[in-house]
Amino acid sequence: MRYLAVLRGINVRGDKKVPMAELRACLEAEGFEEVATHANSGNVVFEADTKDAAKVAATTRAVVEERFGFSVPVAVLSTADFVSAVDRAPAWWADVGAGLRHDAIFLVPPAKPGDLLEAIGPIDGADDQIEARGRVVFWSVPTKAYGRSPVAKVLRTAAYEDVTLRSSTTTRKLYELAKDEGKAAGS
Repeated sequence: MRYLAVLRGINVRGDKKVPMAELRACLEAEGFEEVATHANSGNVVFEADTKDAAKVAATTRAVVEERFGFSVPVAVLSTADFVSAVDRAPAWWADVGAGLRHDAIFLVPPAKPGDLLEAIGPIDGADDQIEARGRVVFWSVPTKAYGRSPVAKVLRTAAYEDVTLRSSTTTRKLYELAKDEGKAAGS
């Protein structure tokens, strides 16, 4: 089965360094195939011989802890679920638009989209827009309003431990990797 794994908090400001070539090699040594990474922030697409995403996440966490010496939260989705979520992304979520920030929020199990949306509370729609599609939450906010955003405020709490964000640009690149079955290559 083909998966997308999104690791939280690696290679940020020089902390928790994980070279992508080493991560690919470690995952391949665990039996994952066609391992491809994107950017330096822990985005991995690969094949695994299981239909158990929780097992894939546990193996990925164990690989990072064993090889790099620290624990890292990992969100794992089948590429079919991820592609479906992006295909159904709200029309307002895009990677274009001056002064707008568009992110995809990936939830680290056991967190669920409803948990995050409940923690955020009602959105008045004046600035933020947020909607869940499966296990991916799409969020847009004007850059100038980011600091007062109810979503950003919740993400500065303990709830942040349960999510990892990717920009729309990165999300769309991962979408292309996820759709490109059988042609994965390291990047």
